[in-house]
Amino acid sequence: MDRDPKDTIPDGRPPSCSDVYGERDGVIDWRSLDQEFNQCRSSRLAMGEHEYGDRGFRRCAPEGLAEAEEEIIDLANYCLMVWTRIRTLRNRLRELEARHG
Repeated sequence: MDRDPKDTIPDGRPPSCSDVYGERDGVIDWRSLDQEFNQCRSSRLAMGEHEYGDRGFRRCAPEGLAEAEEEIIDLANYCLMVWTRIRTLRNRLRELEARHG
C-alpha cells in the first residue's frame, strides 16, 4: 500500500512522537525551552516598562484587577486553542501509528 505523502516526514519514514513534539533522543530539552520562555517573558516586561514605565506595579487594585481578569480570560482561550491543536496532533499521530505500526 502506498503512503500518503502527508503521512511521512522528509526522509520518507512515518513520523514518530519525537518528530511531532521536537524531542531529541527521546528527551524534550525543557531547560532550554524554559530559558527561552523566560527570555521572551523578560523581553515583554522590558517593552512594557519602556512604553508604560512602572505604572503596572503601582496601579490601584481595581484598575489592575480588571485588566488582569481580561488577560487571564485571553490566556485561557489561547490555552484552549493550543490544547485543541495538541489533541489533534496526538490523534493524528495515533492514526499514523495504527496505520504504519
